[in-house]
Amino acid sequence: WLRELERRFGPAARDVLEAYQQSSRVINEIVATHMADPNMYIWPEINPGGLIDDYIDVQPSDWRFIASVPEAVHNRIAGVASAKQTPQQTLEQLDRIASNVDHAVERAKGKVEAGNKEWSSSEPDFRVLAWMARYHARKMLAANHLEYFYRTGDPDALGVAKSELTNALNIWKTLVEFTVGLYPGQMVYGPDDIGDWKDKLPYVRCDLKLIEERETIFKQFGRFDFGFDFGAPAPRLRGPSYRRDLCIGENNVEPRFLPVDPERRYSEATGYGWTTDGTRKAVGIPLTPYLEVRSVAKNPTHLPHDVLFRDYIQGEGDERFRVKSPPGEYTVMFLHPDHTTSTLQLRTESGALNIPFPQGAWSMSGLVIKRSGSPPPLPQRKQKSEAYSRPEILHAPPQSAQAGKSLTLTLHISPLTHASAVRLYYRPVHQLAQFKMIEADLPHLTFTIPGEDISLKWDLMYYFEILDKGLGGWFEPDPRVRTPYFVVRTR
Repeated sequence: WLRELERRFGPAARDVLEAYQQSSRVINEIVATHMADPNMYIWPEINPGGLIDDYIDVQPSDWRFIASVPEAVHNRIAGVASAKQTPQQTLEQLDRIASNVDHAVERAKGKVEAGNKEWSSSEPDFRVLAWMARYHARKMLAANHLEYFYRTGDPDALGVAKSELTNALNIWKTLVEFTVGLYPGQMVYGPDDIGDWKDKLPYVRCDLKLIEERETIFKQFGRFDFGFDFGAPAPRLRGPSYRRDLCIGENNVEPRFLPVDPERRYSEATGYGWTTDGTRKAVGIPLTPYLEVRSVAKNPTHLPHDVLFRDYIQGEGDERFRVKSPPGEYTVMFLHPDHTTSTLQLRTESGALNIPFPQGAWSMSGLVIKRSGSPPPLPQRKQKSEAYSRPEILHAPPQSAQAGKSLTLTLHISPLTHASAVRLYYRPVHQLAQFKMIEADLPHLTFTIPGEDISLKWDLMYYFEILDKGLGGWFEPDPRVRTPYFVVRTR
């Protein structure tokens, strides 16, 4: 391949090869961390990754080694140690690859002969992929902070998300300006993803608009103990029709709020719901189709907006809504479809709030319930420590394993002083089998896999996770430089 590049580009060949390699890493990183999806017709080179709330929930394809956004935020709040790549590390990786692409392109430009047609068509591809990497780096950081805001109500996190999505929009506008007229306007990848970068602008703008709406709602209600969004239930679709039908998710429910429909009866398990049998009817909003949620359809017409107030429940008569709650006095805010509110002061009775609705006809978009007094303190943010560098990790995998007999594996780590735990994960080379875990008794790094877990029908695969004292860690083998697991043949 290098010899072929030397024939095409002369002395610029090695720099062009570096640009190709780094550009390939852009797509690999995006696909591994955030384009895992059952719809194989989504084109990562032009797709912004779906709307921001969907972007948060997409699972990485390498989920054993890369943390999803919800998982990473949970780990940070709960102080759970993990060696998985975090969203922060993902964005750093994307920024680093983008810089590598740019540097390789600049080196090559100084060596390519003037008029080289292959270079004139390749250079724009490299530039576009570098911008895509930077776009996803900003959106990844925004998603990470937005999920933290959803779980904690921390306004600083919402501010960071807004700032990063503003930066992401500016990058996308640069992409559009650069690519209009340079590429065909009707590029086709599969039956749905047709067009170019300018066709994705409505989705990128929608992300920022959604954040601004969340900001407005936070300014109005702040942090609260309970929030309920009234409306129609979101359908849960199954089968091959998901690509054409309405969204599988709940894009008619405001984040930080729980969905309530007219049939939601109170139960001790859920802790909230209706306790009366009055006449209630939902006035819903059009759900966002799947292809719009995933930023695929051209000219989207049902992008989510104002989801808290636009749908509501109509009722009449003596209605009661019950919420299980700690003892105390609460302010209950009734949310009306015209964005106005009315309030009621209530005290818990028998471990719950029994909320009476107005006599006569009423329409409600939701409820916000706050306990009297100061709001609970924000959870302390726990960050992975950057103080520990990867130690020397050595392991010699065995040549084979005997079915039905235990297998002992040994790991060597130097220094071991910064390790808080060392774990072995193993399973048969069979996709339906679940990984099992053995944790070492430090400082001894010997693991014994029971014989009953070693079958002649399947070879054995395994890897190690080393956790440090700063909530981070490393894998062995290192998934960034080699196949991320060892495979031992069984006999």
